[in-house]
Amino acid sequence: MRESKSIGQQIIVGIIVTVVGGVVLAWIIGDGRFASTNQAEEPLQVIATSVPAIKSNGVNDSESIASDIFEAAQSASEEPVNLEPIGIKNPSGTIETGTSILTGDYSLVVVGDFEVQNSTAYPESNRISIGRILIENVASEKRSFRYRRTGLRLIDDLGNEYQPYAHGEEELLYSVQSLDLDAAEFGTIGYACTSCRGGIMFSGTIPPEASKLFIVFDDFGVFSGFQIEIRI
Repeated sequence: MRESKSIGQQIIVGIIVTVVGGVVLAWIIGDGRFASTNQAEEPLQVIATSVPAIKSNGVNDSESIASDIFEAAQSASEEPVNLEPIGIKNPSGTIETGTSILTGDYSLVVVGDFEVQNSTAYPESNRISIGRILIENVASEKRSFRYRRTGLRLIDDLGNEYQPYAHGEEELLYSVQSLDLDAAEFGTIGYACTSCRGGIMFSGTIPPEASKLFIVFDDFGVFSGFQIEIRI
């Protein structure tokens, strides 16, 4: 009888120990010192969700971010860039053809092909085309380039001078003409003929001994005091 009572007591003690152990284990896992892993997840989750994406007009996505970057770059590219005009300022002496010349608010360069039109039957109709003169307004405001064609002369390295040709409209050689140009706009001056196209023309026959021509600028608008060389 005493032995069975001892066994029963052991069973009861074992049950109590199991229950108490389970409670203690639950406390350790749930709220005790070994619960730091689960607790660390909550602030991590808060951190991950508490930083919003960059906004673009109230939309949070990567496409809007890319759009913002593109628009900023495009806006920066549209800002005016102040570039100094390239060329020789206020030159004197002889300048090579194709060189850009800067005087005041204008840039000048001779463009186009040099051509000679000779006729053995009618030498008086021989013509020399020196190409066109390109004028650019390098100022920041609209300008009117005023000039006379008599401000241009053509000579060769032998000392011969050639007369300007105007196709029967000689008044165009002596009258003041203007070329209205907006800022950074180009304009061309060519053949002195209201109904013709082509380069600036002179009359005459170039002798075989000549090797160079010179376009002399003498009060051609703001351009004066130099000559442009043409090799022939």
